[in-house]
Amino acid sequence: MASKKMKERKKKNKERETKQQLLRRKKAVQNQNKAERRKTYLRNKYDKGDTIVTNKSEVVDKLKHNQQILKALQEEYIKEQQAKKELNDKLEAAGHVTLDEKLKAMDEQIREKLQESNIPGAEEFENLEE
Repeated sequence: MASKKMKERKKKNKERETKQQLLRRKKAVQNQNKAERRKTYLRNKYDKGDTIVTNKSEVVDKLKHNQQILKALQEEYIKEQQAKKELNDKLEAAGHVTLDEKLKAMDEQIREKLQESNIPGAEEFENLEE
């Protein structure tokens, strides 16, 4: 009798383990499906031609690339502002205070440079009315 009870216990334990294994597999599949549905939902909600990046290293690489671009743009902006300031200071040192005076002075400088160079079409620029 003891062996019958032991066999029944083993059988029940085996059934319980099998049932738990099936539940774990079912749960894993459900989680995977849930993740896929979430990804599809986000893609549909936020799709603007961009792909959803799930890899963190890709995001970090893109951020670093964007940071480099922004630094280059900032440097370019600073150089342009310095050049504008230098030109403005140069014109003011020459006695040109108003915007019209500065524009006329710059126009004269350009015309002089064109006369000095032998660029085709420079004559047409010289003949333009102010």
